Amino acid sequence: MRMSVNREILLYGVYLYTANDKDILDESIESTFDRTTTLIRIFKNEETLLAQEDVCTGEQARAEVRSPNHRPHLRYHRFNQPVRIYRDSWYDIEHSLFPTDVLNHYSGWPITRCGAELWTCYGQNGKELSQVENITFRFCRKNQRSGRDCTIEGQIPILVFWPI
Repeated sequence: MRMSVNREILLYGVYLYTANDKDILDESIESTFDRTTTLIRIFKNEETLLAQEDVCTGEQARAEVRSPNHRPHLRYHRFNQPVRIYRDSWYDIEHSLFPTDVLNHYSGWPITRCGAELWTCYGQNGKELSQVENITFRFCRKNQRSGRDCTIEGQIPILVFWPI
């Protein structure tokens, strides 16, 4: 996802879509992967500002879904350090999923936090402009890096930030 802002902010993390909560909780469904690794990287031009991994097992995913403050079908990925986003500069936020610990090669249906269905279940046409608390976020459908663009598909629905 490529974005810029009209005022400086500190970006503390992002919410990412997961599989459907009902499916995560249903232990009768054969899961292809019991553990996945999420990698978030943030770039300004070619400079890497953040590269952070998070590993989640099926057991952890179920515990998060059951927690009282859980947002349906979402998981918060908090950065170890906030990233300063300067005004009128473009940043690329890259989200990658890596399945590990294959349990069932023939299931064809990864349930924990990965799988092709994540790209298509919840995404909606994205906005190119969004305003929150006098901060305008601009999103560009073309990024500087290779790979898919989440702007239209909505894989990163929430940015957690503080204005500077």
